[in-house]
Amino acid sequence: MNRKTYNILNNIVNDHKKKRTSTSARKCEENNILSDIINDHKKKRTSTSTRQCEESDHDMIDVLLKLQETSELELNITNNHIKEVTL
Repeated sequence: MNRKTYNILNNIVNDHKKKRTSTSARKCEENNILSDIINDHKKKRTSTSTRQCEESDHDMIDVLLKLQETSELELNITNNHIKEVTL
């Protein structure tokens, strides 16, 4: 393999590694953000459980958390399910 071919292949491999790393970092950041959002909603639900909040205050995450808590479905809803639906 000549030097020029080696450099081209090396650049391709390095570019691929950079893209894979940035994609992985982005997914990790998205996961952390969504976890924070879900935890905030859970805290809000806990603090407002003594007083009934307006139905209009509920968003999709609140509805999914309610389903998760009440187990009205045969499917066991996890936080990961909620994250995937949110994305």
